[in-house]
Amino acid sequence: MPVFFYTLGCKSNQYETRRLAEKFSALGFDQTTDVKSAGVIVVNTCSVTHIAERKARNLIRRFRAQNPQARFYVCGCYANIAELDKILPQAIRITQEIKLRPELWGLPGPRRGSAQAAQRPAAQTCRVREFLKIQEGCDNFCSYCIIPYARRAVSAAAPENILAEAQKLIQNNVREIVLTGINLGRYAYQNISLTDILRLLLRTNITRIRLSSLEPDLITDDLLKIIAAEPRLARHLHVPLQSGSDKILRLMNRKYTAAAYQKLIARARRICGADFGLTTDIIVGFPGETKATFQETCAFVQEIGFQDLHIFPYSPRPQTAAAKMPLTCSDQEQKQFCQKLEKLRQKMRRAVLQKALARPLEVLAENNRGGFSSEYAPVKFTKKAASGRIYTAKPLAVKDRFILAEPAHGVADADLHRQII
Repeated sequence: MPVFFYTLGCKSNQYETRRLAEKFSALGFDQTTDVKSAGVIVVNTCSVTHIAERKARNLIRRFRAQNPQARFYVCGCYANIAELDKILPQAIRITQEIKLRPELWGLPGPRRGSAQAAQRPAAQTCRVREFLKIQEGCDNFCSYCIIPYARRAVSAAAPENILAEAQKLIQNNVREIVLTGINLGRYAYQNISLTDILRLLLRTNITRIRLSSLEPDLITDDLLKIIAAEPRLARHLHVPLQSGSDKILRLMNRKYTAAAYQKLIARARRICGADFGLTTDIIVGFPGETKATFQETCAFVQEIGFQDLHIFPYSPRPQTAAAKMPLTCSDQEQKQFCQKLEKLRQKMRRAVLQKALARPLEVLAENNRGGFSSEYAPVKFTKKAASGRIYTAKPLAVKDRFILAEPAHGVADADLHRQII
């Protein structure tokens, strides 16, 4: 029976959909990209903004209209908090507790143990970069964020399970593993930390490991030192800022000040090198935002010199503390602020990419025309390369949002491996 998957939202959702596809395949289901031919439809939803929720509602209704006979399952953050009965009475809500256990979903069709399922291999990945989720849940309760209400329980994957899954990805020719979680820096399994997990993974023959988003108050010197010492760890961090104004950070219930954030980045650049990649998130138009606080943010992000910004217009989320706060800038002002920050983003991104022209880049070819450097700079090659191979690339010019580079020569895996002190 064909199953159709659709994913909205974060890296954790993308990871979970891939794992679901593998488990459905092992249960005897074929995967289809045609929603009309599916016997089972699975929509993995997001709830981080009202726009994400609106997309989820629209997709659910559209898929149901296109295929009213299919069995319909909805999972993810929106499914955990929304009143699905009002949107799609026939939908089956899948909670986070059983999301990756489809054998408990009451699925139609083949089951584990049937002749068809027994002969079917699990779905294999074919991408050179894949996500590996090692942590679940967040209890920070930032005043704007609904995620703790959807994924509150904090837990961590056992190291042996992480290693086993990493080995499967490596066997499937994955070259870069991106470690992810709802609050990745909170990873803790008994007495094992995130840095310990990195050391364990570096005992494998993985080509590159990248970390997804890390909260600034959870980045340790131990973590920075291992990034600096190990060439297989991507020299890039995504560290959410959200605002450069201490007033707004307090209202957001963030765990740091602008000065503390600045001190962290200075320390990271001192340990990892001034040219390591740094990206961030900014929320625009949060309650309490004024022209003065927004200007503080603009000045701060320019002073830090980010490689890229993810800009989010503030979206009131039900149940959150911020939803009860009065808005202080109009829709028009919020739009103008976003436009101004977008111009600043483009200027900073180009400046960082321009600086990268001064040195060779180690680029993982995700296809035969380019990929991303260790610093997460997007690179396009001047000639075809072998997908899945790391190249020492000679940067030539900045073109729009990427670096044009010549793939000078491949880097042998043995050259990337060295003992961590």
